[in-house]
Amino acid sequence: MSRRSVQALSLALLLGLLTTGCGLVPNRPDAEGWTVAARQSLEDAASEVATVRVATEQQQKGRQLGAYGVVTATTSEEALGKAADSILAQQPPASRRDALDRVSQALGDAGDLVSEARIALVRGDEAEYDGLVKRLAAMSTRLDDLRASL
Repeated sequence: MSRRSVQALSLALLLGLLTTGCGLVPNRPDAEGWTVAARQSLEDAASEVATVRVATEQQQKGRQLGAYGVVTATTSEEALGKAADSILAQQPPASRRDALDRVSQALGDAGDLVSEARIALVRGDEAEYDGLVKRLAAMSTRLDDLRASL
C-alpha cells in the first residue's frame, strides 16, 4: 500500500471514530429552545391521547371500529412514545429541571393510559370504555394545561 493510501485510510478511520460518538451526545438547547420543544411534545402527546379517546368513544357507542380502532390506538401509542422521546432525549438547562420532571411525569402517565386503552380495545372490554373515555379526556386537558404553563 502506498504512503498516500495509508494516509487516506488513517484519515478516514479518524473521521469515522470522531463522528461515531456524535450521535451519543444529547441535544443541549437553551431554556427557550427546550421550552419550545417541550411544548411541541406535549401538544403531540395531547393529540394522540385525543385520537385514542375518539376511537374508544366510537367503539363504546357501537360504531364497530374493531381492528381499525386497535390500529388507531397502536399507532397513537407509538407516536406518543416518539413525542416523549423527542424531549426526554434532550439535556434540559438547569433552569428547566423542574419543568422536565413535570413534563416527564405527564408524558409517562399519558403513555400508560393510552396503553391501557389499547389493551381494552384489543380485548373488547366494553365495561372499561366509559371510564377510559373520561380519563383520556382529562389527560388531554392535563397535557394542554401543562403546555400552557411552560
